[in-house]
Amino acid sequence: MKQLAQSLADTFGATVGYTTATGARKRAEPIMNQPQSTTDYDPAYWQALRYHRGDVPKRVDEARWWDMIGVMYPRNWRRSMDDTFEVFALDEMQTADLYTWFVRIGKPGTPTVEYWEMIAPDRSTDKGLLARIAKAKDAAAR
Repeated sequence: MKQLAQSLADTFGATVGYTTATGARKRAEPIMNQPQSTTDYDPAYWQALRYHRGDVPKRVDEARWWDMIGVMYPRNWRRSMDDTFEVFALDEMQTADLYTWFVRIGKPGTPTVEYWEMIAPDRSTDKGLLARIAKAKDAAAR
């Protein structure tokens, strides 16, 4: 078993350590599936990544919209009663609770329809997504 663990560790390059009862750090045998850096355990790193990844919505074309619906089953797919707004998220998360969201504003087939893509938390509301798009439009207009 020790040879198998060493072989896997050599293949994947992972090592771990442990602390003895006296508090001294010791190097243990290399094993696989261990973190490769200290950022794997750092909550501040994940929070920074969470807020960095979910920053600015971007416009996409209709083809991208339909491609993403077909990639996998949409998560939280919803549409307004008058069909002027539709939103869904890809079912695969980016990190933590962040998902890639797609928003359609306007009726399909009209010249004023807009398609947007953004990374946002799973619990995002329609109002929150539209507010982020409005903020992105204002920033682009300046």
